[in-house]
Amino acid sequence: MKGKQKEGRVYDKRQACMSHLLHRHSDEREVVELKETDPKPTDNQETAEEKKQKRKQQYELIRNRGVDFYHNQEVLNQGGSNIILVRRPLSKEQDNASYGPCPDCLGFYLTADLW
Repeated sequence: MKGKQKEGRVYDKRQACMSHLLHRHSDEREVVELKETDPKPTDNQETAEEKKQKRKQQYELIRNRGVDFYHNQEVLNQGGSNIILVRRPLSKEQDNASYGPCPDCLGFYLTADLW
């Protein structure tokens, strides 16, 4: 296993870069909506926190539906072994056939955990 390991879990996930999304894909609907969640100096603290939470959720959806999902589909089609998971299990690693996309967010989870 590569990457930093803490309590049985490896932390070496590659993710889509936020600045890449904001600059290279700034005209796409999802990214425009993401920009609208930027906290403004005039927002009170509660509103700013709500916007930060919403921004984080929107970014995760963009990442899952975009780069991560297409990367995982390509890996599965080519028989590779480096899929990007939303949450890695603490137990021993499973084979790629044990994982699948969530129908709502397209993030990859153990299929046993999807209902």
